[in-house]
Amino acid sequence: MNNIKRGRKIMKNKSYKKILALTLAATLVGGNAVATFATESTTDTGVTASENRDLEDSNEKPITVTFKMSDEGGKAYFKATSTAESFFDEVVVGKYSYLPKIILPEGCELTGWEVSSDDEVKQPVKTLAAEQTRYTYDTVKGLKNPVITAVIKKKETVKPEVAVANAKVVVDLKKGSFDGYEGTTEVNTEHLEESDYTLGYLPTVTAKDGYKWTGWVVTNKAGETILDLGTDASSIAFNYGVADDYTVTAKFEEVKPEEKEARDVIVNFNVDPEKGEFTDPAGAKVVTFTIKEDDGNQYLVPTVEAKEGYVFTGWLVNGEDEGHWDADAKTFGVTGLAHFPKGSNEGYVTVTAQFEEVKPEVAVANANVVVDPDKGSFDGYDGATTLNNEHLEEADYTLGYLPTVTANDGYKWTGWVVTNKAGETILDLDTNASSIAFDYGVADTYTVTAKFEEVKPEVAVANANVVVDPEKGEFEGYDGATKLENNNLQEADYTLGFLPIVTAKEGYTWTGWEVTNKAGEVVYSLDTNTSSIAFPYGVEDDYTVTATFTKDETPVDPVDPVEPTEPTQPAQPATPSTDNTVNNTTNKTTDNKKVEKTAAKKAEAKNENKKAPKTGDESMPIAYMLTLVGAAVAAIIVLIKRKRTI
Repeated sequence: MNNIKRGRKIMKNKSYKKILALTLAATLVGGNAVATFATESTTDTGVTASENRDLEDSNEKPITVTFKMSDEGGKAYFKATSTAESFFDEVVVGKYSYLPKIILPEGCELTGWEVSSDDEVKQPVKTLAAEQTRYTYDTVKGLKNPVITAVIKKKETVKPEVAVANAKVVVDLKKGSFDGYEGTTEVNTEHLEESDYTLGYLPTVTAKDGYKWTGWVVTNKAGETILDLGTDASSIAFNYGVADDYTVTAKFEEVKPEEKEARDVIVNFNVDPEKGEFTDPAGAKVVTFTIKEDDGNQYLVPTVEAKEGYVFTGWLVNGEDEGHWDADAKTFGVTGLAHFPKGSNEGYVTVTAQFEEVKPEVAVANANVVVDPDKGSFDGYDGATTLNNEHLEEADYTLGYLPTVTANDGYKWTGWVVTNKAGETILDLDTNASSIAFDYGVADTYTVTAKFEEVKPEVAVANANVVVDPEKGEFEGYDGATKLENNNLQEADYTLGFLPIVTAKEGYTWTGWEVTNKAGEVVYSLDTNTSSIAFPYGVEDDYTVTATFTKDETPVDPVDPVEPTEPTQPAQPATPSTDNTVNNTTNKTTDNKKVEKTAAKKAEAKNENKKAPKTGDESMPIAYMLTLVGAAVAAIIVLIKRKRTI
């Protein structure tokens, strides 16, 4: 706005403004410009009928116009200011004002002018053509702070259509070949237009026997011959700008060979004596044939037999080329087979018997070394419970290492048990075993298991025998047993859990129990109310629990003895068994009452015999009395014996 105000102040004097306008117009249209405006725009001439009047008679004020350049201008600039920055001009009624000259960079063009105002309305009010060179007062009249913007855009590049040319160089392999291209029959070169329609390289050609390379024949896509070149041609310049597909063909002349005497072909059949041998002809080391090269006959191939461990697979043929004959080949010919050294009249073919080694099937053996983790572990294997060892056949069926084992508490490592796949135990080894040699050549999967013994802690064993004197009493419910054995009391916390009830015999009273140890020392004295005994825990001993009695003091009336003349001997009672236990009820204490009854019966029998009187015997009263006395004495002796026994 300051620039606009300044411009307006400068232009106050009408005469001065007129001179300035004319001078500016002359400056703007002067000089050489990139764009030339030959005609005025048909869009807006900028001249109206109302402007065809004298400036002095007009009351219209001049209008200041701002010239700008579009953002796409790039390096374009206004010629008058030599910059792309905006500048101002003034237009008056009745006079033309010239659009500024613009210097355009390469690749850009002026596409027109947009006339607008700098208020909020951004759309152009009108458009001036790129060819238009001037504008008038009416062009910008009515616009607030009018702006005329040069619209510059990049030119669209239109590439001209290019004629595409291609070429392929070909050779007939029956007649020759390209040097360095190893059997290639065609070399393609595309887009010759990129190299000025020139094929820059032609390969050299080697002719085969019977032919001579003479150059090149060039044909176009229509098959027409356009060039015939010699062997010295190394490149071809085709017609510039002509689209076509060319074929460059190597040409040859057939050369008839001079007639020569047929050369000899020497064919040698070989066999490795370590792998096989000739069977026909038998015993031969090498079988040789000498045949003329033009001989078209077929000859028999020698027969070969492979040795043990090998199989005959055929023949390797080395001559002009390398080849292979099958093992069942029966005949051969030499045409084209031999290699002839340069200048030699002898060609050579070497035919070698081929064999493959027959590897016997190998019995595969594996071994797994295992340990029960509840019983022990492998040293140095960090908790592993199985160690796999595969392909023992590669180590002569030997398991070369056995780990050491550490047993857990309560166990002792005792060695190894080896089983086969069927689960059969084949070896039982101790802890010294460090390796195992299995049966050679036997396929199997072995399991080598660490074995252990359970180590039981030493336990103090305690036993107790409950005894009774059969003369004084007996155990109730034990049928005359005098000893009750109670072994391994440690299994019951060293407790004798039951004591029997004792019945005292006549003349005795059961008072309880006396407990002694193995040393015979009294450790307990118990009354009859005791039903069990808790012995010292963990103490090894053999205890004896003896029923105790007291003897009753009842007096016995004595019988006056009568001096017998000859007393009768009482019967001897049976000796009681000393092994009266609960576990052996067949040996029981002899019943003393039965002994007494037997003795009494014998005495009565004797007395009966004495009572029987004899007829006419005067001494009967005396004998009778003696008998009575003897019986009485015997009865007293038996009674005394009985009391002692009880």
